[in-house]
Amino acid sequence: MSSEQTINEQEILQSWLTVIVMLTVFWSPIERYVDQCVSILFEFGKGKKKPLTLSHKLGFIQKELTELDFTDDDLISLIKATKSTVQIRDICVHVVIDSFDSNELKISKVQGKAEKYAIEMFTITSERLNKSANNLMRLNAHWGALVENLNERLKCS
Repeated sequence: MSSEQTINEQEILQSWLTVIVMLTVFWSPIERYVDQCVSILFEFGKGKKKPLTLSHKLGFIQKELTELDFTDDDLISLIKATKSTVQIRDICVHVVIDSFDSNELKISKVQGKAEKYAIEMFTITSERLNKSANNLMRLNAHWGALVENLNERLKCS
């Protein structure tokens, strides 16, 4: 392997890792907004037990905001987009990189819920990974607006 080929591979890997880091960093504020929504709704007196997992948090938020007459279609769309985008983030954060080129990343992840040791294989295109990073930026804006709207509505109550 020539040093030129090695440098090229390092540059390609670096571009993949840059987007994976973006997914991780862009997810953090969304997670904070989701937790803030849960806390606001829980403190407002909605719900008997505070949800702890993302899936339960999103279900709780959807149920409680629907009862507060938030637009249901927009809310369902936001929750679906959050679930699908965080899925690609989770996969990328908890994997082993098996191979890559400039177009595809082949990764594997241990399936923790399986009874026996199992490894899942994934192939992710650069287009899909970039789309997920862009989705997280948009989701950040939507979740931020939702928290702001929720705070305003509940202040008036």
